[in-house]
Amino acid sequence: MQYANFVLKFGERELLDEFEIVSRASERQRIHAALNRITEGEYGYCIDCGEEIAPKRLTADPAIALCLDCLRG
Repeated sequence: MQYANFVLKFGERELLDEFEIVSRASERQRIHAALNRITEGEYGYCIDCGEEIAPKRLTADPAIALCLDCLRG
């Protein structure tokens, strides 16, 4: 039974490692997209509707791409 617990824990660790890799890649992608919006002069504007994103939202998450209305759908 100890071996089965080890395998389960090892499998969980691999799963968590994979999740962390995907999460980091996603965050890098968000940051890269925000840097592109800065370069293009579009930073701070919603990528869906073009309205200005609230400064408080940008302070909380500088890579945010959507205004609240578009985020809510």
